[in-house]
Amino acid sequence: MRSKLVLLLVFLLFSTIRSVEALNIDLNKAIELALEKNAKLKQALASVEAAKAKVMQAEKILYPTIDFQTTKTERGGASKSFPEFPSSLNPTPEDIFLYNFMKSLLGTLSSSSTSEYQTKISLTYPLYLGGKKSSTIKSAKESLFAELENLRQVKNEVLYSVAEAYYNLLKAKSAYSIAIDGKKLLEAHLEEVKARFNVGMTTRSDLIRAEVAVASAELDVIKAENALRVAELNLKFSIGLNRDDEIEVKEELAYSPLRGELKEFLEEAFSKRPEILSISHLVEALKANEKSVLAEYKPQIYLSGSYQWSGDSFPPDRNSWSVALILSLNIFDGGEKESKLREIKANIKKLEATLENLKKSIALQVESAYLSVKEAEKRIKVAGAQVEKAYEDFKMSEEEYKAGVGTNLDVLDAQTAWKEMKNSYVQALYDFNVAVAKLILAIGRDRFESPFKENHLVKLVSFNWMEQFCSGTASIGQSCRSQDMGV
Repeated sequence: MRSKLVLLLVFLLFSTIRSVEALNIDLNKAIELALEKNAKLKQALASVEAAKAKVMQAEKILYPTIDFQTTKTERGGASKSFPEFPSSLNPTPEDIFLYNFMKSLLGTLSSSSTSEYQTKISLTYPLYLGGKKSSTIKSAKESLFAELENLRQVKNEVLYSVAEAYYNLLKAKSAYSIAIDGKKLLEAHLEEVKARFNVGMTTRSDLIRAEVAVASAELDVIKAENALRVAELNLKFSIGLNRDDEIEVKEELAYSPLRGELKEFLEEAFSKRPEILSISHLVEALKANEKSVLAEYKPQIYLSGSYQWSGDSFPPDRNSWSVALILSLNIFDGGEKESKLREIKANIKKLEATLENLKKSIALQVESAYLSVKEAEKRIKVAGAQVEKAYEDFKMSEEEYKAGVGTNLDVLDAQTAWKEMKNSYVQALYDFNVAVAKLILAIGRDRFESPFKENHLVKLVSFNWMEQFCSGTASIGQSCRSQDMGV
């Protein structure tokens, strides 16, 4: 019994340990989680399902309608019986009145009823509607395509928001690491200053400055640690995790040169941007509606048939059938069709104007994101080339101070310059990655295969976020050579 209890406790202990293990997160995993849990995406998908249902409703016009009806009818009446007044007695009006009065009081009430059963099956099929069939279905399908593009846009916006939060966490992680390293360097320098002060080789002013520098570095660590926690919470929120969930991110910000020119990105945006395609489909839907209204000016031909059983018992024993070819033409509707056409044409013009303005806005978004990418690339080139030099200058200043040919201020200034350059490099890497993500959003490029093949919300394909844009990598710990910059 005791051994079983021990085994149970061990099992519970290891289960608890496994339950609190941190979830390893990379950008692909973060996006996958976000797409599974994002409320806006689910809302957009519901709109797609509604549009699919409307297509099915429109397609019913291709099929006949069949109705079945069965009824039972009871018919009856009531009367009173009383001996007839002998006409041979030549009754007077007073006699007739008295007779009717007595009949109403003493007459015998009798009733009778009959039953009738009727069963009918009827079929109606539209043979020709002037083109209304195809135009109605086309309108519904174009509306569905527009909703699919809206869903794709929501998905792309989710991708961008998650990528931005993810890169912000990587930046905060790097900034925290830089703050820790900077503090360690200053603490080591402080020990050197103390040793020199104790033997009278430096002034108390140098000691105080070194202590203040360490305290300032400690404040930087506190700020960086808080920024890291906030960035982690933001990423958890973006991907739908609870604030208490543990996550672990092992990646670092990286740089790969941008592939492609502005002209290519603009052309791709005009051909792939979901908002453009959505409006284009809505225009086509309205044009199909216009054809549907015009079809109402033409005659419509229906085939109608029925088979009927009737009788006073069930099942009915009498039957009949009918077949009819019906031609219908609306001659006057008070101007309803004409007003519908004017409304549709006005809405088409409205959408076309919206599309023209949207293209200008998208061109601005693409160019702005592209310029931000190129600017960040240049900053990476400059900062990346100077990070190692700044660190080398710090080490030289430190050695000169130890040798007595340098000053404490030189060491502190060199350390500050190194930390600022390192942070500038990290900021440039962050800005570059976010700008690339924004450029991807601006041109409407997808990262996933269609989520509608199997009616699943998300059908992921493994990808590298930079794969379609960049080549080669340079991590935060590496210097970027000019030939690697593609500038």
